[in-house]
Amino acid sequence: MLCVSWFAVLMGTSQASVNALLLITTDRYIMISYAYKYDIIVTKATMITAISIGWISAAMVTIFPLLGIGSTEQNGWCRMEEVCTNGYMLTLFFVSYLVPLAIMYLLYARVGYIVYKHRKQIQALSIDAEDSVTQINAINEGNGMSTSKNARRNERKKWKAAKTIFILLGYYTVSWLLFFINILLAGFNNTDDEMR
Repeated sequence: MLCVSWFAVLMGTSQASVNALLLITTDRYIMISYAYKYDIIVTKATMITAISIGWISAAMVTIFPLLGIGSTEQNGWCRMEEVCTNGYMLTLFFVSYLVPLAIMYLLYARVGYIVYKHRKQIQALSIDAEDSVTQINAINEGNGMSTSKNARRNERKKWKAAKTIFILLGYYTVSWLLFFINILLAGFNNTDDEMR
């Protein structure tokens, strides 16, 4: 039972971590996509509800093995593939990894598209602004270029942040994929050994 408890807590906290990443992704998506409605959409009540749902789903991942659902008798070893059935691990793989990963990729792809589109609009405005500033400078002999330079600098920062997010999402994908492939292969190898 100690081994099952250890595994249940491990998977529950991992699920809570994935849920937190998904909430952050959703928050960034809402902030970029609905900037003017962000304060209306993201309220204290919606955040408490979203965080509660995240922790409840993590608790469900934890509670199933403790109730004996998806767990098996172990043969003296405390390894995940010895503790949980292949069906439970496959379900966990899809529910805890593939579905959140697909949602995160879709939302970040949308954020990336919006940032790209916004960057192009700023560049077009900057070119027009530079022409206007050049004309004003010729008349006033002032330095009005700082506004368009600041806009370009801010856009570069946003683009760099978006690239960083995609890199982190790639690391998330690889690390969890390797974890689940290892667990699933080990589980299926145990099944093959038992059939022989």
